[in-house]
Amino acid sequence: MKTKEIYDFRKNYTDYKKPCVFEGYKLAVLFDEKDEIKKLGGKWNQDLKSWSFNWSNISETDADEIETFLEARGGAESFDYQPQGEAASKKYICVNWSKSIPYLNRATINATFQQVAEA
Repeated sequence: MKTKEIYDFRKNYTDYKKPCVFEGYKLAVLFDEKDEIKKLGGKWNQDLKSWSFNWSNISETDADEIETFLEARGGAESFDYQPQGEAASKKYICVNWSKSIPYLNRATINATFQQVAEA
């Protein structure tokens, strides 16, 4: 995030009510705050990956199954995912998703998985 975006975010911030169930939340901090964040245990990791998915023209049953999985984790609980071509699975959260039903009994889901830092 850019400096102005961080300030704007902080103006509208509301407390996060969900429990922290794993390490690895992404933080957006100002450069002059980095040393304080490091003292609190924050770590820099520029190698975390993000994946965008588009499941289109899938059955509503399959879409419901995917959505149930994502809703159960609420964008906070991590899960294992092994990207194609990677040697091992890593921990991810789904930071956002949407579902649409463009045709009778057919659905589309768009989702973004963000890798989290493992302790």
